[in-house]
Amino acid sequence: MFPTTPLQLYRMPISGHCHRVELMLSLLGLPYVLIDVNLLRGEHQRAEFLALNPLGQVPCW
Repeated sequence: MFPTTPLQLYRMPISGHCHRVELMLSLLGLPYVLIDVNLLRGEHQRAEFLALNPLGQVPCW
């Protein structure tokens, strides 16, 4: 069963782990939207992101 709405993938563009997740989603043909998180500016420590992933790590969906 495939999702009808695109998955939201929170990522850091230069992260190898994020690239692997993006590649797997692409290979599976799943719809997804990329949302960049700037770790250098501390965007992963904001309350909105910590609500998604309490550890503040990317990738996250």
